[in-house]
Amino acid sequence: MSLIKKENPIYVYDEEESFQFNSAIPFICTNSFFSKCTDLGIESEQFLNQLVKQRVFLITYAPNNRNYFHILTEQAILVCVISEDNNFTITGLQEKTVGKQNYFIKAGLKIRAEQGSVLWSGSSRVWKDQVSPNEASSHFKTVKRAFLQKLDIVQEQNGIRIDEEEEFTPISDEFEELLAMAEAYAVAEDEVQKAQAQTGPQISYYDFQAADGYERVEKVAYDFFVADIDQNMYKKGSRVVIQLDEGQEITGVITELQLEKEPLQITVLFDELFQVNQMLPAGVISLEYNSVQLEVRTNVIEDLRNGSSPAKYLDDVIGEEDFAGFEKKDLAPLTERLLNSNRPPNDSQLDAIKRGIETEDALLVLGPPGTGKTTVILEWVKHFVLEEGKRVLISSQNNRAVDNVLERLAEEKDIDTIRVGSEEKIQSNVQHLMYEQRAYELQQTINEANDHYASETESVKQKVKGFLDHLTSLEPVAESLQQTHHHLTKQYENLYQTYVKPLAGLMEKDKLEKQKITTLIEKYKEAKKQVVAFNDSPWWKKSYTFPLWLNAKRVIKTFQSKHGELINRNKHTVQEYNQLQAISEDFREEMIAPHKQKWIVMSNKWKEALASMGELATVDLQGEPVYFSLHEVKQESAQNDILQVKQACEAFYQQLDVIDGALSRWRGFLEEKKNYALSKVLLESVDLVGATCIGINSQQRFQDLDFDVTIIDEAGQIQIQNAIVPISRSKKVIMLGDHLQIPPIADQDVMARCEEGAVETELLKKSFFEYLYNRFPEKNKILLDTQYRMPAEIAELLSEWFYDGEYQSFKGKKGMETPFPNLFNKPFAIMDTGKERARGETKQPGEGYFNRLEAKVVVDLIGKIVREANPADLQQENKVSIQDVGVITPYKLQVKQIREELLAAYPHLTKEQVTALVASLDSFQGQERKVIIYSCTRSNRKKPHQERIGFLKELRRLNVALSRCQEQLVFVGDIPFLSTCEYVMTDEYGETLVDEEGNPMQGTSEKEFSDFIKLMVEYVERGKADMVPVTSRVLSNA
Repeated sequence: MSLIKKENPIYVYDEEESFQFNSAIPFICTNSFFSKCTDLGIESEQFLNQLVKQRVFLITYAPNNRNYFHILTEQAILVCVISEDNNFTITGLQEKTVGKQNYFIKAGLKIRAEQGSVLWSGSSRVWKDQVSPNEASSHFKTVKRAFLQKLDIVQEQNGIRIDEEEEFTPISDEFEELLAMAEAYAVAEDEVQKAQAQTGPQISYYDFQAADGYERVEKVAYDFFVADIDQNMYKKGSRVVIQLDEGQEITGVITELQLEKEPLQITVLFDELFQVNQMLPAGVISLEYNSVQLEVRTNVIEDLRNGSSPAKYLDDVIGEEDFAGFEKKDLAPLTERLLNSNRPPNDSQLDAIKRGIETEDALLVLGPPGTGKTTVILEWVKHFVLEEGKRVLISSQNNRAVDNVLERLAEEKDIDTIRVGSEEKIQSNVQHLMYEQRAYELQQTINEANDHYASETESVKQKVKGFLDHLTSLEPVAESLQQTHHHLTKQYENLYQTYVKPLAGLMEKDKLEKQKITTLIEKYKEAKKQVVAFNDSPWWKKSYTFPLWLNAKRVIKTFQSKHGELINRNKHTVQEYNQLQAISEDFREEMIAPHKQKWIVMSNKWKEALASMGELATVDLQGEPVYFSLHEVKQESAQNDILQVKQACEAFYQQLDVIDGALSRWRGFLEEKKNYALSKVLLESVDLVGATCIGINSQQRFQDLDFDVTIIDEAGQIQIQNAIVPISRSKKVIMLGDHLQIPPIADQDVMARCEEGAVETELLKKSFFEYLYNRFPEKNKILLDTQYRMPAEIAELLSEWFYDGEYQSFKGKKGMETPFPNLFNKPFAIMDTGKERARGETKQPGEGYFNRLEAKVVVDLIGKIVREANPADLQQENKVSIQDVGVITPYKLQVKQIREELLAAYPHLTKEQVTALVASLDSFQGQERKVIIYSCTRSNRKKPHQERIGFLKELRRLNVALSRCQEQLVFVGDIPFLSTCEYVMTDEYGETLVDEEGNPMQGTSEKEFSDFIKLMVEYVERGKADMVPVTSRVLSNA
């Protein structure tokens, strides 16, 4: 089925990228042209007539072959070559698709030929305005070179390399149709938003004040006092613009509306800081037109078209139904851990976890109410991040769904998480994960560290400076000490060289001389003994001792001549020694003693100075010890040693100065308004990012962040133009949702704008998840089949109607008894107002419907429920408190009616309590309560075949409402009326509206709604529900 009506194709051309033909364009038709026309179902004669009249063409080189040209015409694509005769010879024909058309618009050269074209076909020719084929060919010859040069330039400028070998492959027609649809929706939505902003009502404020409780990093909030507010246009979350002085503007978002009492008040949180004196004392608040959504969507669509998006698989799975399959991984440890955990997953959850991990491209998970979708998401995230080191994007249409996942993951300290979005739309318990808060905290941490290090640096600098000051004060002492030592050493050197060393020589000389004298004396004595012995010996002995006697006589004679000489010489040596010793003593007294005394004084002074100074022990910024001390300084080199210590100390001080300056500059850098360094630090380390569909691409800093996996929650409510944004960010997507619950809300103005432009609106009324779910193979989609929330009887009803009987209940939810046995027999109760005369609805023109009887039934029932749970005090928390009850009704007026009657019946309840207690279905999406009361509201006297219940017939919304309860469901309504509707919407031909499978379209059949009510009544008959006529239980005490 075609998604876009193509009767009036619109081409957008760039006037600057055109080439002007002053003559007609010459074409030659070959036989293959006519046969191809037949193949494509094109009437050739009609085509040629249109070709002759066409004034504008788009032309590109054929992919991978610049000898061929592709020319886009109104009906098809011509495949041509330029012949030697300077004609475009048509050699083939291709079908024109949206994808190929977009490629021509992107990369083609526009040819403008004011005289159309002229054609040769065999021997016949067709031309206009008297331009012959020869004339056209001759003209083309003169401009051919310029034409080819222009075509080269245009293709190069648009990123098409002429010599590239890889052929450009346009996306499939099916995928292009989807993208064109999404683009049309985005444009229509933008046009509606722009129109509302330009023509919408303005609000005049007469005063303003700073709002309490808004402490923001880079934002400020103000309360504006106004006389009137258009609540249909200005709501909580609406973006507004306020005029400042000098024609400037400031934008923001409405965070609070105070409409209960005078003065009426609007609180606006502004996008950036500004000076309050720029605000006009009284001024105007207008709706803001913001093109960001359109830019985000169209940029993503373009990326998907040209293949630059990581999600290249989309074309394969949508256009070709070609899935990449599943990568087999060893998940045994994961399986064992999960099955041995306190809350092991059921089989379908475990299967979903495994398939999500192993799928190569896309997986759809259908998650009916209470089946633990968030639990599955948590396991995916933990596995992808902690086991595979991947970066994950968690996205959804609404902020609450994103926040619920991030809240559950907040305890995972090893997963670095950032939440992208506006603070006023994010739950308070995850606001600490916001990028701005993370950046602020990082900046504060760095600032604190900066301040700490700056303080430490300054402290160390002061210590070093004090130490340097002491060193400076010691320098004169050290200088004098070293100089004294120098002089003393010099004098000692003089003493040594002049006296000590010569005295030592004299002493040695004296010693040698005395040794000689002693030796001479000993020899003399020995000779004397020998002479005496010879004289006293007998004659016979003298004959052989005579030589000895003769030698002894020579020794005696020598002694007599040398002894005196040695004695005199030694006396002279001793005299010389004594004289030199006396002189040296004088030298010591005169030359050394004064310096020695000075040295002693200076040395004592030095020791005293060292004792008072101590040492410097610290660490540098790397934690390495730094130690300065004078204990190792030698007194004799004190001046030099101190200089070395001082130089080392000064070098360290200079390092500290450099560090101090760097810290100061870094602090100033951090205080700048835009700090991309912090952004880089944060984003490079992030593991998990949570953002709404549009939010992930709405800030430049996140647009280049790479993701490995995208997980989209509550995908059953997301239209294609929004869903494709997060999908486009990674090579793999897992979508969880339930298209059998609340569908996307189709804006009527957007639908009307699309219909005016002949654009199908089918995908505005359904989610992209539903579209894909109906097309994906079974292996790429899975049902979470076990619910843990509601009594089994309710789940069984929903399973039978919505889920083909495959939706089952956890064993703990089977066989549950009603917590209110005095009121009901079953956890599923139907309170039928059908027998009451006052059961009818009240219509308020332009506002909707309310039902007084049902409101009274609900209010009375709330009191009985809470009193039965705790008879003593309605406010006291017990098994069921007022906070455990939820009242859902489809109509805003019925919400208002019930709230008013509750406040009147129970004055001790606050407005906040009542607001939380009673709300429309959209407010309860994603919530659950122990007790849910559903008020149908509608009951009138219209005939069964007439339209009589409006949007109440949307059963998917009822699916959500009935599945919010944990212990007790009470369905309040006029059962005979609700079970007898027969109206079915039809088209202009009276045909029933059906979907692609031939079934009645969701939300178009009141008869289908009645059939569901009949099934509920049947459950009463089966003993699975309790039917309670209102008169017997309520009205008697109402």
